[in-house]
Amino acid sequence: MATSDPGEREVSAQSEAAARERRLAALRELAGERLHTGVTDASQRAISAPTTTPSAPSSAPSSPGASVAAAKRGRGAWVWSVALVVVAIAVIAGVVVRYSPTLLARFAGKAGQPAIVTRTISPQNENISCLIGTAWSPQGDRVALLGYQGVCPQFDFSNTSTASTGSVTVYDVATGGIKAQFQPDSIITRAMPPVSAQTQQSIVYGGISWSANEQTLALPFVIVAVNPFDFSTSATQVGLLLINLSGNQNRVFYHSYQMVETLDTTSAQTAGGFEWDTHTGNIIGHNLEQPGAVAYRWGALGKLIPLKQAPSMAIGNPVGGQTFSIWQPGEAQIGLAQPNPANPTALMPIPDLYLWLSSFGAWSPDGRYFYAPAVMFTNVALPGANAPDPGLLKKNGYGSLATVAPHDSALTGFYSSSLQQVSFEEQNGLLTPPGAYVAWSPDGRVMAARPQLPGDNASLFTVTLYNSATGAPLMTLRHDTKLAAASTGAFASLNWSPDGKRLALIDNTFDTLTIWTFNKSLV
Repeated sequence: MATSDPGEREVSAQSEAAARERRLAALRELAGERLHTGVTDASQRAISAPTTTPSAPSSAPSSPGASVAAAKRGRGAWVWSVALVVVAIAVIAGVVVRYSPTLLARFAGKAGQPAIVTRTISPQNENISCLIGTAWSPQGDRVALLGYQGVCPQFDFSNTSTASTGSVTVYDVATGGIKAQFQPDSIITRAMPPVSAQTQQSIVYGGISWSANEQTLALPFVIVAVNPFDFSTSATQVGLLLINLSGNQNRVFYHSYQMVETLDTTSAQTAGGFEWDTHTGNIIGHNLEQPGAVAYRWGALGKLIPLKQAPSMAIGNPVGGQTFSIWQPGEAQIGLAQPNPANPTALMPIPDLYLWLSSFGAWSPDGRYFYAPAVMFTNVALPGANAPDPGLLKKNGYGSLATVAPHDSALTGFYSSSLQQVSFEEQNGLLTPPGAYVAWSPDGRVMAARPQLPGDNASLFTVTLYNSATGAPLMTLRHDTKLAAASTGAFASLNWSPDGKRLALIDNTFDTLTIWTFNKSLV
């Protein structure tokens, strides 16, 4: 069913993302579901060469001595002229330095630009305290932030009063100013039929994606109903909200949905995904259903063709590109066994289980078909490592999890060294697995990682860039260390701009959106 709602821009003013293990559990259940102002380009100031006016010819020939004297006088005048020019330039430069640093910077041009410019935005100023995802405009000049005005909703809340309202804010990257705001909940609820007065419901969003033509923001969502008697929850409808950025009508598509009760985690790799025909509002596919594929290519009529090998090191563009890989922004984790009921806080790693989890939206090249959330959940086989024990996988709810090779040396090194620094003993008492939030530059040559290592609070302030081919660290980016952590173990997400010149980090630990702009090549 599809309905329309007038366009709206309202300027108004998962719990923090659930711990990874909680979200992994949710996958199992669903499986089967922030400038220092940048310096502008150089102001080119050309100094005109002195012009000369020919003198009248002499009526009498000059003597050789006179010619030599004249030449000396000419050289002396030239030397004095140059000296005066040098003095004038020095005086002007002194005035510039003393009174106009900005003007001096303009003379300096691109060479005067800082290598990295950092901007930190606090969405809390707009009452957004739970950050869910970002989407770059195809031109990379704006970024859309999806969050909630309140705590992050969960599928298993026992206090329905904490249900939160979704919010979308579009920022101008150059200035940090707000370009537009939307309240997606109000758009959706006006378009859908009323619910029973005894039934409370929450709208849970599965991400945000910007269309290739820059006109649409797409938000897949699920309506979660809460039973007022026992607080049990159930997904009743699945939908897609298309926000039109040009002021035309927004569109809401929705269909009835029922969770699958009998789980088979062989489908966990793509749990929860639906492909929509955005012209008709129909769902034309559910789950990619291709375990082991590392990339997909769009075919005719929205068909997604699995590829066992990625066409190149580039990660592919899921926003209108012909192909895209599973290596979109996501999480690298060590796989943990499910808690023992006798000691539920002692989480132990499953040997040789290295997980990759990514969730994103994919637009077909013609903009008609949209798949979201495309959830990739797979095991990464490190070179020389043993395969995880099939019995342990099955016992802990991973089923016959598909296995793929790592994207590059940087990911391999991150799994085998950074993650394995955490010993079995250090796992005791943890509720989240060690890991990192990871994103590759569009060309796949740089890997950004924001670690989440148990007991290492310093890692919360840093993002490290690695050379993908060699695994060598390139640089470390830091948060504004004046900020106090709002929480620990909270969800974060990295996302590169389409041109690879900017990197965005949303971090619920600090409730911030940080944007780094790189004014030089990274590799």
